[in-house]
Amino acid sequence: MKVLSVKNWERFQHYKDRDPPWVKLYRDLLTSESWVLGTDLSRVVQVASTLLAPRYENRIPYRWNLLKKVMTLECTEAAFDKAIDHLVQASFLEIHEVTEEIKVVAQSASTPLATCTSETEQRREETDKRQNGHSSAVPTDVHAVFDHWKAEHKHPKAQLDDKRLKLIRVALQSYSADQLCQSISGYKHSPHHMGKNDRNTVYDDIEIFLRDAKHIDAGIKFAEKAQEIKWT
Repeated sequence: MKVLSVKNWERFQHYKDRDPPWVKLYRDLLTSESWVLGTDLSRVVQVASTLLAPRYENRIPYRWNLLKKVMTLECTEAAFDKAIDHLVQASFLEIHEVTEEIKVVAQSASTPLATCTSETEQRREETDKRQNGHSSAVPTDVHAVFDHWKAEHKHPKAQLDDKRLKLIRVALQSYSADQLCQSISGYKHSPHHMGKNDRNTVYDDIEIFLRDAKHIDAGIKFAEKAQEIKWT
């Protein structure tokens, strides 16, 4: 599995061991080689990578079908790869090949690298502590699957609660992350699930798609059938 990492990532962080709600962007970004010699696309990827890095412990899955959605990209995969290559050549990103299971840093209360001085930031920090203090480390594949569902079925505000977390973890015991993403995408080709039913209701919750092997296999078949039609 290939992953992307932002070089000198600690420079952009406010917290050193958690998934923060925000990261730092420095003014000298505008005069850096990666920015000045880049394209509009590479600049979008550069900023988006900075925002995604804390979520994936600075090991962002290098998966086009996921990143094009979470970065809201309107380009070809070749153009995206070219933007990544520029950022690597400019020493902003690094590409790694990993085989071990990667875990995202637990979102527990942590020691800030910079002092929060505003009242708003202090309130946000306290809220994060209450909401995330009980969370355990979450594998990267879980976030990859969940983010894919959020983007594919347009649920940007959906939260990875304990029920969904457990559901995806169980599904990953029998299927790869790519297979689960394929199944989730496949359901977009199911008229019944997309609202063409007697109730005119869309059934697109991830808890339906990944409920069990039967539902996962059905989604994969929807995807494969759609691909066959595309190529005929």
